[in-house]
Amino acid sequence: MSSSLKTTLQSLETATMLSPQHITRSAYRGGGMRENYRDREDVVNEGVMKSMRARLSVLASQVTDLHCEAATLKTDNSDLSKIVVERGIELSKEREKRERLKVDLEICRSALGKAKTEYEDIINGLKTEICEVKVDKESVEKRSLERDAANTSVIRTMKHKLVEVESYLCSSEGRSYSKLEGRLAETKLRLVMALSERDEMEMMLREREGTGTEGVRSEWGSECEWGDEKENRGGELGGKSFTVYNYEEPDVRRTALGIFNGKK
Repeated sequence: MSSSLKTTLQSLETATMLSPQHITRSAYRGGGMRENYRDREDVVNEGVMKSMRARLSVLASQVTDLHCEAATLKTDNSDLSKIVVERGIELSKEREKRERLKVDLEICRSALGKAKTEYEDIINGLKTEICEVKVDKESVEKRSLERDAANTSVIRTMKHKLVEVESYLCSSEGRSYSKLEGRLAETKLRLVMALSERDEMEMMLREREGTGTEGVRSEWGSECEWGDEKENRGGELGGKSFTVYNYEEPDVRRTALGIFNGKK
């Protein structure tokens, strides 16, 4: 309760404790009309006292209500204090959480910057590789065009040479060359037949002498010896002597001619 309210109530209580006679005497201290108005003053004073007492009762009731409201406000204030304390704890927790979020945000920003840098490096590397691939593609296309041009030139040259060969084969010299090739093939066939007959004759000689391979020198590139060294040097086929050389050597042509033409 405030001090001004307490002072007002005390003054009212003091006023109600005064008697009507005291009020009358203090109000009217002299004059011949004091006795005449005493009854009327008493009535007035009684009415005033009643109204003041009623007002004081109302004020006392209001004071009681104010005491109850004050107690309620104290309770509410205590509850509010608890709520404020709890809210302060929650705010401190929120503040700590906000600080942690700030730290996490800085970490995320740093990671994002690194990722951005790596991404830019990858993009730049890919751009460089794409440029290199483009350059390689252009060089490959250029080489392909050059190779196609070279192949075209070679094909053109081969066609020209083929035409020249066909023209040569159609000429008299070409026809004579074809005849020589035919004769060479025939000579090769006869040589194979002669070698086969020689092998058969060697087998017959080994069977006749009974010496196996003794007395027969089969080294290629040298003369063959038949029987005794002092007799029958060389060989004889169809009444014509010949000397056998390695048929894989160039002298095989001379051998073939020696066999079938009687020359060495």
